[in-house]
Formats: sequence, C-alpha cells, structure tokens
Amino acid sequence: MERKTFMRNLGDVLLCISIVMLCILCVVMEYRVRGLEKRLSDAEINIAAVGNTNEEIKTTVDEIASNTDAQFESINQKLDEYQGDIDELSNTVEKLTTEEVTEEETTEEQTTEESKDSAVVSAPKQTASKPALVEEPEPEIEEVAEVEVAEEENSDGSGMRLLGTYQLTAYEETGNCCANGNYPSRGYTVACNSLALGTRIYIEGYGDYVVEDRGGMAGNVIDIYLGDYNDCIQFGRRSANVYIYE
Repeated sequence: MERKTFMRNLGDVLLCISIVMLCILCVVMEYRVRGLEKRLSDAEINIAAVGNTNEEIKTTVDEIASNTDAQFESINQKLDEYQGDIDELSNTVEKLTTEEVTEEETTEEQTTEESKDSAVVSAPKQTASKPALVEEPEPEIEEVAEVEVAEEENSDGSGMRLLGTYQLTAYEETGNCCANGNYPSRGYTVACNSLALGTRIYIEGYGDYVVEDRGGMAGNVIDIYLGDYNDCIQFGRRSANVYIYE
C-alpha cells in the first residue's frame, strides 16, 4: 500500500510541476509581449522625436512583428510539448489507479481472512420464528487444563470418536434464533456447517457443546457462541481437537 500511495503522490507532484511550468511560460510570454509593446511605444516616440521616415518605421514594425510571431511560435511549441507530458502523466496516474483497484479487489479475500486472526464474529442465519425468551445464566468460558478423553468409552458409557483438529472462532449476540429455532446459550451453543444440527461434541480444553447453528465459515471451523463482542475479540482464533459422541 505504501508503494501505491507513493506512486500516486508522485504522479500528482509531476502534474503540479507541469502546471507550474505552464504558468511560468505564460508569465514569460506576457512579459515579452509587454516588452514588445514598450518597444513599439518607444519606436513611435523616437519616430516623432527624430522624424524617421515611414520606411524606417515600417521596417521596425515588421521586425518587431516578426520577432513576436517567432516567439509566439516557440511558446506554442513548448506548450504542446508540456501538454503531451501532462497527457502522459494523466495516463500513468489512471493506470496506477486501475492497478490499485484491481489489487484491492484481489486482496480483499486475503484481508478478510487475516482479520479473523484478531477476531471472528459470525452472524448466524435466522431460520425460525422467535419463541418466548428464556433467561439463562451466562457463565464465562475459561480455558481449562487439557484432559485425556478415551476414544472408546466415556465415563457415562457413551463412546466418543475423534473428528480431528478444528479451528475455533467466536460470535456475538445478534438477537436472532439459531438454525434449529432455539436461542443460543453461552457454554452450550456452537455453529458448524460440516456437522448436523443437534450433534453433541466435546472440544478438548473447552468442554461439551451442541451444534445448534450455522454460519459463514467453511471446512473444519467451529464458531462458539460467547454473546459479548469484547469476549469474541479476546477469544480470536484458536484450534483444538474435537470429539463426537456416538
């Protein structure tokens, strides 16, 4: 971005320099015209004073006119040259602007993905009418020490199978229902597109959750409902092993 800003500023500076040079040429041209006018005036005064002949007057006037035409032609040539430079600079600036827009469009997805490293706040889809609101306690989610989980059998006799390592993100309260029609509950609700609604899972280091919602993520990503925006920012993006209850 600094290189593109530098190139854009350079184009603006070059345009300003060209405009200033054109102004200087105009001032010089005006100064020379005034000088020629003064010479004409002086010639007329001299003619009146010394009584020069009409032929001398005509010669002087023709010389001045010739010099004036030559100077105007030279100035016009320089103006044409600077106009060409200005057009070239304008094309360069336009090209740089077009390239910058193209680069911004191509890097938009990368920027969106990188922003998730600091905080990922997903909006769940609204799929059902709003039921009666039930107040539920909001215990804070704290990272607990990693515990060993047997793949074959849990303490209550239910078996668990390792799904793999998932990326963990967090989303805030939106006021909408989950994809299954329930309102999200902190410490219970997660959103995942790769698991069926109602699937009970165990996130290593975080505890048991139920898939109740969908989101905009793809692949092995689980979005944990935290409710509070600041908690989501602090949670950021993490990873953990995920098990499914069978």
